[in-house]
Amino acid sequence: MNKLLRTLAPAVATAAALTVLGGATASAAPGALPILGPNGYKSLKLNQTEAQAAATGLLTDKQRMGSCTTYRFVASEGTGSEYGDVVIGLNGKVHSISATSRMLTREGAWNNMHLDDVKAIYPELVRDPRPALYRAPVPGNRAAIYVFTVNNDQGIATDISLQKDEDPGCGA
Repeated sequence: MNKLLRTLAPAVATAAALTVLGGATASAAPGALPILGPNGYKSLKLNQTEAQAAATGLLTDKQRMGSCTTYRFVASEGTGSEYGDVVIGLNGKVHSISATSRMLTREGAWNNMHLDDVKAIYPELVRDPRPALYRAPVPGNRAAIYVFTVNNDQGIATDISLQKDEDPGCGA
């Protein structure tokens, strides 16, 4: 029996990592994934101009969202948000960056975590006035917040977004 468990353990661990990380490879354990926060993701930063953000090479698929612009991350950065991964606010600067399946916060949160686990990481997490959203201050950046979109039926934080703590003015 022990020999069977030792044989199957790597396959079980791989499947669990793929499930928990939303498609990230098992070799990329959470600690090895790129970090979202406290000021941005890789060379993409909150408050950059749209031109600076586009020049990072991380973005594709420019779209309009009300008065704002959204972009998707290039495929190599992981599967992103249903609504767009990066929002350029009305002021022409990066307002928010949503985590993909290949990102986690510096504190260890990633998409598809249970809300209880998010609360353990961010004890200052509070319900946002908008439905299905929670927010927490970003350690190391007083001008930013993490916003968690939560599936209230199951209590799963399906999306994490690093945002400037102000209205982007999209009107959407």
